[in-house]
Amino acid sequence: MGFDATGGKPYKGNQDGPIWYGIVGFVVLVCFVGVILGPKLFGSKKADIDKTIPELVAGQSLPDAAGLINAYGFQDELTKSVLVKMQQIDQTEHAKLLTDMARQAQAGRSKNDLSMMILQKSKHLAKKHKTSMFLSEVAYFDQALLLISELSLDQQAMGGKSCDLSSLYRISQNKDLAPKYMYYDSKYYQYAMRTVLLMLGAIEGGIVAPQNYGELTTEDTQILSPLIVQMAANPESLQFFNLLSTPEPAQSAELNEEVQTPENKFDGINGCEQVDILVASFQTLPDDTRARFWAAGLTEPVS
Repeated sequence: MGFDATGGKPYKGNQDGPIWYGIVGFVVLVCFVGVILGPKLFGSKKADIDKTIPELVAGQSLPDAAGLINAYGFQDELTKSVLVKMQQIDQTEHAKLLTDMARQAQAGRSKNDLSMMILQKSKHLAKKHKTSMFLSEVAYFDQALLLISELSLDQQAMGGKSCDLSSLYRISQNKDLAPKYMYYDSKYYQYAMRTVLLMLGAIEGGIVAPQNYGELTTEDTQILSPLIVQMAANPESLQFFNLLSTPEPAQSAELNEEVQTPENKFDGINGCEQVDILVASFQTLPDDTRARFWAAGLTEPVS
């Protein structure tokens, strides 16, 4: 036991002395100055969460800029959830995406441009993890059908040419018009991100808890035949949702209303009507058949 210089008595300073009052007064004065004049004297630091993407990446190394974009670049719940899910499923592709986004941001690309990069990366992930996606529960397919139906109803409510597939295609292929419909946090962007989140959930489900629904049976083939014939008759109708949610970059600068799409393949097609018919057909399939059709990758059965 060490030597106790106080003789075992607790030390008590003279709190009534002038030194004590001087210390207290000094502390109060410093706190007052800090609150009132602190930002002017020391400069205020803007929180990362409140910074724009250009502010986040300015003067940062590429890895640091990527990390800041990942943490603070997008504050809407859908985009944040998609980035988190991407990282959980494929850390390598997630890192590549964030690095590319950081590089583009430092080159002056906008937040909207970066958000489109997320959508494009989602297409790559869908192809890369296609096997895992179709090992997931058929519930993901059912949810996708509901989401497509919701978008179709939304388009129908708009009226006019909102369901005209030819018009939608021409818009999607025009680099000046497409951004007016598909931009960060727009209605179509939110639909697209909900679709991406559902797709990523299916991939994760197939990895964590793969299902075994078995192979398509002869009976399944007979049941699916009318649906396959219908799909073959109007294959373009299945592109309806994709054209709205993730339009491809346009090749031309101006929209020419007289120019027809290749082989006029979209002319006269009511996308909403065709999609509604297909969704209803999928939904009315027997549960087991629909599950095996999903597990087969939604591909035509071989009879």
